[in-house]
Amino acid sequence: MPDKFSYLDRSQSLLHLTALKAFEAAARHGSFASAAQELSVTPAAVSSQVRILEAWLGLSLFERAKSGVTRLTPTVAARAILPEITVGFEHIRRALQSVRQGIALTLTVTASVAFVGHWLLPRIEGFQALHPDIVLRLDVTDRVVEIGPGHADVGLRYGRGVWPGLTSIALLDDDLIPVCAPSLVGSGLSSPEELLRHVLIHDVSTAGDGETFPGWSAWFAQQGIALRESRAGLAVNAPAAVIQAVLAGRGVALARRALVASDLASGRLVLPFPDRALVTDRGWYLVHRQGAQKLSQVAAFVAWAQAVAAG
Repeated sequence: MPDKFSYLDRSQSLLHLTALKAFEAAARHGSFASAAQELSVTPAAVSSQVRILEAWLGLSLFERAKSGVTRLTPTVAARAILPEITVGFEHIRRALQSVRQGIALTLTVTASVAFVGHWLLPRIEGFQALHPDIVLRLDVTDRVVEIGPGHADVGLRYGRGVWPGLTSIALLDDDLIPVCAPSLVGSGLSSPEELLRHVLIHDVSTAGDGETFPGWSAWFAQQGIALRESRAGLAVNAPAAVIQAVLAGRGVALARRALVASDLASGRLVLPFPDRALVTDRGWYLVHRQGAQKLSQVAAFVAWAQAVAAG
């Protein structure tokens, strides 16, 4: 007994794959012109395909403005179906890729140099052992990489957990703690004031994000000590380099706990004041496109990362 979705309906659906691709690209870019550039066609061709799809669905997918910065705005209906369509095309792309390359699954994960080197790489062998069928690709960079088809599947980011258009999953709460090489403090430090005798290393990697990131001034204020902003120190704009400077004995840094956990465990670094952490409203998050967790390799990585982070 044939179901309500007849063969004719299925055939018509297949005929509209080109229109669906045009719609998905236009919705992602918010522009017919940008979508046309991606698809190597004209903007008029993209617009025409979208209108064909709208006629078939019997509803509008975009609100079109004749002027202004934003001339193409997805409707509520368009925003509702976009994640499913994007994931659908990603499934098709991966299926074709697996046939061409002879591999079952691939997963691209992007993260900063510091997070990969100090948290992910020491643990990633566990994921590979659990999922030998998944080819893992690491995009290691301190710039923000786009998450989505043709880019990274999953990102590991530091912040407050809000990135428009992405699903964000809390991975690690991360406070700030003073750390240094064992040789720097000798027998130890009796009070926070003694830190002022050492070079203070400042992590300024977030200085350009338009926000004030808590640093040494905030930590000393928590201890009831005023730190002059003009005080000499070492400012470094990459967390990985901050840790390397501390390991080399160049000074004391206010480090993100997750990035120095392995160095603390091995004894390469020490906590002069283990009970005096500076709590922030930021942490490490796992992000992916809405609906991407339906991909088995994404779901597998999310489950593994959450389990490892939970200890």
